[in-house]
Amino acid sequence: MNLLLHLPPDTEVKLMERTLATGMDAETLTLEALRDRLANDDVSPMLPLDEWHARFDAIIAAMPQGNPDADFSRESIYDGCGE
Repeated sequence: MNLLLHLPPDTEVKLMERTLATGMDAETLTLEALRDRLANDDVSPMLPLDEWHARFDAIIAAMPQGNPDADFSRESIYDGCGE
């Protein structure tokens, strides 16, 4: 497969710096980086939406439900504001 990449200027500079530092040509260095990235693929596959919702709901359900000691009254919010 052939790919044509349009690199942002900062990425191009970094690639050229790395080629000079390693002595490799840009194509070899890029291919090596791509192989490393694909070999270290720790990204889990996307979950189906209904399973994602089920896991999210389970996380929310496991969280503590509020703070009974909290005072969210109007007086506590504006305390000291000169009312």
